[in-house]
Amino acid sequence: MTPTRAAEVLRNIGNERYAEEQLAGKMGADALEFCEWLLALDGDGMMKLHDVMDRWNAEDSFLDYARAEWEKERKG
Repeated sequence: MTPTRAAEVLRNIGNERYAEEQLAGKMGADALEFCEWLLALDGDGMMKLHDVMDRWNAEDSFLDYARAEWEKERKG
């Protein structure tokens, strides 16, 4: 199973009666997609992680910064 397929499965678990289960599934799916994005290779064969680290100012949390960059790219 690919990370993309796992994220799809996690987002579709349960039903409306299981709100906590759905929230946990969404959080897990987002975590999988974020990790996949961060470790993906760019056009130069380097991990996205290196690109994000180069732009990070080291004053804020790296995780918060990286997640914000992922959210911006995800939303287009």
